[in-house]
Amino acid sequence: MRMKSLVFVMLIITALNVFGQVHKRFFNKNGKVTKDSTKAVAYSLYQKGGADSLWSVVNLNMQNIPLMRGVYLDDDLTIPYGKFVYYQTVINQHKVGNDHSTIDTSFVVT
Repeated sequence: MRMKSLVFVMLIITALNVFGQVHKRFFNKNGKVTKDSTKAVAYSLYQKGGADSLWSVVNLNMQNIPLMRGVYLDDDLTIPYGKFVYYQTVINQHKVGNDHSTIDTSFVVT
């Protein structure tokens, strides 16, 4: 009886880990998938969002700055679902004096 309970608990933990596992995919400057992270200019973090088979995706550049986030229906990330959010880097320069200025970098949703 205890062995069956232990096996059942282990199966539940394994199932939860499978749905929560984060995958990483690297992209080169041409936008193609590459296995070599040293040649990559961006990467995607994606995971299955539960039993509903939706895949959450966040694209980042190699400096960990977000580029896009969205949801796909398939694990190949080819069938988009719903709204996607795209981020753009904005540089704001503020003049402080005749010889000085400050620069702020921010990210906006486009």
